[in-house]
Amino acid sequence: MINNLTDLEIKELILKRKDIERIILSYKNLVKELEKENKTIMKTIRDNCNHNWVKDPKYYTYDERPNRCTKCNLVN
Repeated sequence: MINNLTDLEIKELILKRKDIERIILSYKNLVKELEKENKTIMKTIRDNCNHNWVKDPKYYTYDERPNRCTKCNLVN
């Protein structure tokens, strides 16, 4: 742990912390935008793909038997 910091060093650390918080917020906003764009893309694919559904054992659970599209990989 750093001890006996000057007032100037403390102020520099506070500014650095604020910069880091600003960058983190910026990345969080970017992630939200990308997730929204990805959701829109997935909906467009789902709505416009000429699906070719096949049973896919990789996605099976106890009583479900999901289908997977061989073109877009959507699991239904």
